[in-house]
Amino acid sequence: MPKPKIYFHTSYIGNGGYNNHAQNLIHELQKLAPLKVRNFSISPKTWEGMNDEPHNGESYLTDLDKKLLINQALWNGEGSGKKLVDHAMYTNYPNEFNHNINIILNECNHHFYHSLYDGPKIGYLVWESTRMDENFFKLWNTFDQLWVASKWQKECAIEQGADPKKVKVVPEAVDGNLFKPDPKIKLPDFDDGRFKFMHFGRWDYRKSTRELVEAFLDEFDSDEPVDLILSIDNFYAKDGLKNTEERLKKYGLDDPRLKILHFPSREDYVKYLQSGDVFLSCARSEGWNLPLIEAMACGTPSIYSNCSGQLEFAEGLGLPVKISHMEPAQRGEYSSFHRHLIRGEFYEPDFKDLRKVMRDAYENYSEHKKRALKESEIIRTKFTWENAAKIAYNTANEFLTTLPDNKIEISFNLGPKVEVKGHHKKQYKVEFINADTNEVLHSSTIKNNMWTRCSKAFYIPWIVKINDKIVHTFNLKDKVVKISFDSKSVGDTLSWMPQVVEFKNKYKCTVVVSTFHNEWFEGLEPYKDIKFINPDILHNSYAEYKLGWFKTDGKWDDGLKNKVQPNTVPLIQCATDILGLPYKEINYGINFKPKKRPIKEKYICIGPRSTSGLKEWPYENWRKLANKLSKKGYKIVNLSYEGFNGPNIINKEKLDWENTWNYMYHAELFIGLGSGLSWANWALNKHTLMINNFIPLGYEFANNITKVENKKVCHDCWVKPEYVFDAGNWNWCPEHEGTSLQHICMKSLTVNEVYNKALDLIEPNEKEFIWITGGDESYLSMIEVLAKSLLKYSKYKLIVYGFNCDSNINLPNVINKRVDFPLKPSFEPQREIDLYDKDYSLYFAKYLASIDSLKEEYKNYAWLDGDAFVTENIDKSLKHIKSKLDYPLFMTYYHGDINQWRLVNNIKLTGQYGSELAAIKGINRNPHNTIIATGFYFYNNNCKKFFQECLKWNKELNKQNIKIWVDDNSFSEERVANNLMWGSNQKEVMPVTWNNYYSSKEERMVGSYYLNQGFDVMYDKLTREPYFIHGPDPSVKPKDNNVLNAAFNDYSCTKLMIVAHPDDELIFGGAELIKHGSDYKVVCISTPENKDRISEFKIVMEKLNIKTYEILDYKDILYPTQEYNIEKIINQKSWSKIVTHNPIGEYGHPMHKKVFDTVKKLTNNFYVFGKSLKKLDKNTLNKKLKLLKLYKSEQPIISQLLNKDGDWFKSNSDTNYIEYESIEKYKKTKDKTKYIACYEK
Repeated sequence: MPKPKIYFHTSYIGNGGYNNHAQNLIHELQKLAPLKVRNFSISPKTWEGMNDEPHNGESYLTDLDKKLLINQALWNGEGSGKKLVDHAMYTNYPNEFNHNINIILNECNHHFYHSLYDGPKIGYLVWESTRMDENFFKLWNTFDQLWVASKWQKECAIEQGADPKKVKVVPEAVDGNLFKPDPKIKLPDFDDGRFKFMHFGRWDYRKSTRELVEAFLDEFDSDEPVDLILSIDNFYAKDGLKNTEERLKKYGLDDPRLKILHFPSREDYVKYLQSGDVFLSCARSEGWNLPLIEAMACGTPSIYSNCSGQLEFAEGLGLPVKISHMEPAQRGEYSSFHRHLIRGEFYEPDFKDLRKVMRDAYENYSEHKKRALKESEIIRTKFTWENAAKIAYNTANEFLTTLPDNKIEISFNLGPKVEVKGHHKKQYKVEFINADTNEVLHSSTIKNNMWTRCSKAFYIPWIVKINDKIVHTFNLKDKVVKISFDSKSVGDTLSWMPQVVEFKNKYKCTVVVSTFHNEWFEGLEPYKDIKFINPDILHNSYAEYKLGWFKTDGKWDDGLKNKVQPNTVPLIQCATDILGLPYKEINYGINFKPKKRPIKEKYICIGPRSTSGLKEWPYENWRKLANKLSKKGYKIVNLSYEGFNGPNIINKEKLDWENTWNYMYHAELFIGLGSGLSWANWALNKHTLMINNFIPLGYEFANNITKVENKKVCHDCWVKPEYVFDAGNWNWCPEHEGTSLQHICMKSLTVNEVYNKALDLIEPNEKEFIWITGGDESYLSMIEVLAKSLLKYSKYKLIVYGFNCDSNINLPNVINKRVDFPLKPSFEPQREIDLYDKDYSLYFAKYLASIDSLKEEYKNYAWLDGDAFVTENIDKSLKHIKSKLDYPLFMTYYHGDINQWRLVNNIKLTGQYGSELAAIKGINRNPHNTIIATGFYFYNNNCKKFFQECLKWNKELNKQNIKIWVDDNSFSEERVANNLMWGSNQKEVMPVTWNNYYSSKEERMVGSYYLNQGFDVMYDKLTREPYFIHGPDPSVKPKDNNVLNAAFNDYSCTKLMIVAHPDDELIFGGAELIKHGSDYKVVCISTPENKDRISEFKIVMEKLNIKTYEILDYKDILYPTQEYNIEKIINQKSWSKIVTHNPIGEYGHPMHKKVFDTVKKLTNNFYVFGKSLKKLDKNTLNKKLKLLKLYKSEQPIISQLLNKDGDWFKSNSDTNYIEYESIEKYKKTKDKTKYIACYEK
């Protein structure tokens, strides 16, 4: 294999950190391998005369430097045509050089990283935070090998997603011949006999400059003979101040003990390090820290923060300062750089400890100086540039020896790409072909270590040819596909996310999705098989698609990232076109559970604000509309991002999304614009009245919408292909901007038009009816309760039928009817047909509909009675329901049968009419058969999904031999829910009505869902996951319900910890379990959606030597069955200690609070998680943090808890539960502020 011939691409010329790094390393490395340099760090002005020798602009350049420097990269051109062009340097030296390795040594995202290279390339950088910018990291990670200066940076790179095999440590070093102890050196500044601390760096947040100066001034009194020499001028400062003196004055730090140096010469800098007493550094992070290693090499006692890259040489040496905690790097309030470009975290030094270390260095100087001189020998022997060059050479040489033959890599991330890697020179003709049309969409010829791609980033069934041979056919089946959202927009996110599910289902692939609002979808059933990641997380995938509206230089990017011009198609179609799907509007909802109705009175929500003047309706019109609607008795709630002044308007502009959705969910109507709030209402399956005249109906959404528009004026400009929306221009109006007709499309819509359409939606015509089907006398008592509830919420008239009896419900707006259902031999043939078709109850419906009096007046309303054979007639029943989806109300009972039913000629008979028919046919049917009675109510357009879920649940329930009994006096919502949970081991249950056949108390397990609370609950909860209220029926003992159970009957443990979720035990009680783990039984109430978390919990238990643990199979709703299971566990033995969540749920988590309430209800003697004023000892904390890493699925949450930066995080404390854990005896108090004082000090 060939030996390394290295072409360095770096900023060689200059005297900064990277310049010194490059010069010193290259000077030594060129002794070991042929080497040339391409330089960046010269401006075009400095370049003048560079190729005329001698060049005096950089007088320190030697003949060796000039032999090494062969190319200078300079910017040529302007604007989009600006590019780097190489110019030959020092023309009297030969420039031809056939290299086999490129090494790019420069800071993150430097232009050299974006250049094209001939041959393998190594990216070599020094970086200070725990993360790099994600876009740059993706680029850097494509390099053949990745060099970093320290093991710390290697760990950070691997954690961000770099291949561990590619990351190599090539350290920096120090010139030990220049930086060495010299007691003879003494500058005049040191003749005053005062003790001198020194700090060389720049005024910068990362360097902790301000805090360092403050610590010095706070620690040493003005009468102590101590000075601090500061060389901290900053070329890159963003504060507008000219020099160090101005900055010190601004922060109130000007003091005669601070001795300011302005850019000392290199010679003086060395002398200062040799003459000073103590070198002072306390950075929040360092990639290497050249001043520190140079001071240590000079034998000067050195103070530094105990973190990051500097530990590569300093660990165990010098005077380290403790680290307090981690902070997001973007929080740098006086950073030299743009904070928003910095990713990851910095280490926050303990500045109180800094003061202690400074005091120790001052008072015990002689001892520290002796040690520093010994450490100087270590530094100057181990960390030489000669050693660094040897490491670099050996690493490069090993890289070449392991470099395989040319490798062709094919990927489909934002379009197809072919990259050829290897050192064998060869040409490759690459073609990207559309398999559907056989059209060659892109063709090019490349060499080894080059790549080519087609810019079409939407779905195409690709064929890849190389040198006229098919090498790959695109196939997504069983592959990992990443779909990322380019937009943070609410509407874009909600409209496109359901299409991700359709994509997964169509192409049978594994989907990883990245949105800016993952929490809106995680946990919902349709998304259960989709992995959500944050936008800045790298993920390996076979293909990647990005959803968005894309422009290039202000023009639509159609045909490349968008298949068609995005403004000319519906918003949802932008996603379907990119993902290769047929256009179809799909709504899977959002991860939202309704809370209590926020306003008792009737109210309407409005969203009057938008992001463009084109979309807005005049504010005065909104005020008039609010006034008119308020006169009809409605409160008006504004949910836009800014307050909206006007009479009768309640502003709720600062709500989080959870509360915004809750207001929308309970509102009588939402009136909005073409904006995110309207899409949020759509996602809630609520009807939207949209004021919108600039885009046709359906280009937003087509379902659950009533639109106010005016086609008599200029309209629908948004979708015209000749126009490109300018988001930065509030007045954008492509046809009338700057004239009196500007935004006439919206201004022309009148208040009365909006008002009248609103009334049509919220106050239905009283001539419309809801039918409530009745039954015999036993049914009518329950029907009356339902009727009362319905009348609270509706102006509909109600029709109640008595079957073979008189309906006599005496309520306003109730029409009582009687229907006699004949069971006579003359009807036998028809009943035979329906019976053998398993459609007996539908026959009854047909009979009702055949009555002459119903033909005209009520023919537009659907009716379906109970006794349908759900388990054997699902398709037919569902087909019937689907034909009636737009009708106002469905009410039906389904009686499903189970194993005990007597089979007669393969016909299963259920219900009252089944019994009568059996009697007619002479069948002896035992009336005391075990049955399930389930009732479902369907309201408006939400019924389809709900009905399907009901059928699915009913079918599953009927597969089991389940006994559900009833007592006429036991109707209660909670018994229905909980007993179904106990009886069927279901995680979720649908509402169940009643069956009054039996009242066996010892086996009673179900009551009425609606009789006590009627439509009040049903109205709010109909299409949502039901919630249930209070404790279990004391006469019933439920089954044990757990998904993970280790040594359930192991009585060796003496203590009990009860938590809501796996990981809570470690976050809030980890130190306790580390010390006493074998004494504990740990119980988690809630089963996580992510099953990996169960495995992680089991591993954590094993690591803690906890042999007794279990996870109960519940979600984050505290059913009374959970209370029963908790009670059973608490009563299992006399526990010496019981530990659980505290009254405030630590950071406000509702499930944590519920667990606390349950434990408190069952025992008065227990402990809760709290916070100490003192951080955990280092040993315990390190063990706890190491264990927390085992919860890989929960790392984002754990990080937020440590750093207190989650949107969900609620705390007034400066500490966190992880590092300041304590276990507190529960103290009873009614004052919530005392809770906080007790448990969140």
